[in-house]
Amino acid sequence: MDDIARHLGISKKTIYLHFLDKDTIVTKVVEHQLLQKKALCEQICGNLNDPLKELLSRNEELNLQFGNVHEMLLSELKKYYPTAWNLYNNYKNEYFIEKIKNNLTRGIKAGLYRNDLNIDIVAGLSLGQMGFSHDSSIFPSGKFKAEEVKTQMLHHFVRGLLSENGLAIYNQYLGQHHDTF
Repeated sequence: MDDIARHLGISKKTIYLHFLDKDTIVTKVVEHQLLQKKALCEQICGNLNDPLKELLSRNEELNLQFGNVHEMLLSELKKYYPTAWNLYNNYKNEYFIEKIKNNLTRGIKAGLYRNDLNIDIVAGLSLGQMGFSHDSSIFPSGKFKAEEVKTQMLHHFVRGLLSENGLAIYNQYLGQHHDTF
């Protein structure tokens, strides 16, 4: 609280006029961040009719948003701020997983993704991949760059989803956007 007050140039007493405790502040910050992420996700999903392009754009945006999130932050959130952690988990396990399932369904219907995918399992794998990429016991930061780990995981994962038609389109996207995807 001292750091927050010092950074804002106000007293701790002023902070406590607006927030009950540190848990409330953390919860409000997480709530605000998740609302921004939802708005951005809705914008991406609303602007793109192509499920594959949407998947790639959403993953690119997630890398920008979560690229600097350290696994210790999530661990501390879970351990010390259960209300904020529950907000994050609900976002991930309810809102975001539905976005993934919707994308998979549309991609199968469009012939871009394989039609033998189990949408529930693949959506869970996609969600798990995000947490897995932050695991420093597997990908220590001194040995691996987080962006490279995420890029390799994305390419591996997406190629497993694609039909032959989808793979051809994916390769075109990679050729056009080799710096981005």
